[in-house]
Amino acid sequence: MKQITSAENSAVKLLKKLAKKKFRQESGLFIVEGLRACSLAVESPFDIDSFYLSESFLSDNKSSNAFWEQFPCSVMPDKIFNSCSDTETPQGILCTAKIPKQTFELNKNFYVYLDNVRDPGNIGTIIRTADALGFDGVLLSEGCADLYSPKVVRSTMGSVFALEIVCDCDVSLLSDMKKQGYKILASALSDNCEDLYNAEWNDKLVFVLGNEANGISDEVLSVSDIAVKSPMYGSAESFNVSIAAALLMGEAARRKYEKR
Repeated sequence: MKQITSAENSAVKLLKKLAKKKFRQESGLFIVEGLRACSLAVESPFDIDSFYLSESFLSDNKSSNAFWEQFPCSVMPDKIFNSCSDTETPQGILCTAKIPKQTFELNKNFYVYLDNVRDPGNIGTIIRTADALGFDGVLLSEGCADLYSPKVVRSTMGSVFALEIVCDCDVSLLSDMKKQGYKILASALSDNCEDLYNAEWNDKLVFVLGNEANGISDEVLSVSDIAVKSPMYGSAESFNVSIAAALLMGEAARRKYEKR
């Protein structure tokens, strides 16, 4: 295990640079932080590059299952580790993983398409919810926040390693899916929306959600089959996009699994 003692160490500089999308794209690496997320990354098909531990973490976990020891691993003082972390209270363990080459085979049934959703926390929460509710994949348009930003990865709570996620999708993908029998349901608030709980769909489904400021783009709406909305009974104008996604996916999961 290597010892890092200086904030000027090249590995420390690398970790700090990986906070930026440009450098993640150039290096092909991203950061996974936290004990559970790192263990899920190791168990996934993702390729792990290196592990980094704080001195206090290593001291507290000498008798645990040290799965990080099967990879190149460095330990550093807590102060230096904390300077590389994206969290307020770091656990003291992170790893760098390789961004996988993107492939997509349209052979499953339930997807969520996010149209220009820019908040990393919302994207991470939607991915986590999609995983929990048995959806097959999440499709991100080009205008979405970067999937491999530290906040998105952290917000997924490890679901980024469990679910098929495709980036930089455009409206042509939705058009192709529609031709292949998928029903495209857009989450919107227009007057001609159908009530979510009365809407009909088949076993091949794509829910579309847009960003909170502008909603779904006209281009994406034009290929959607219907617009749906969840009933609201209070005075709020709308749901947060991750809450709206949870309501839509929850209803789809209820119908799917009630058939069993």
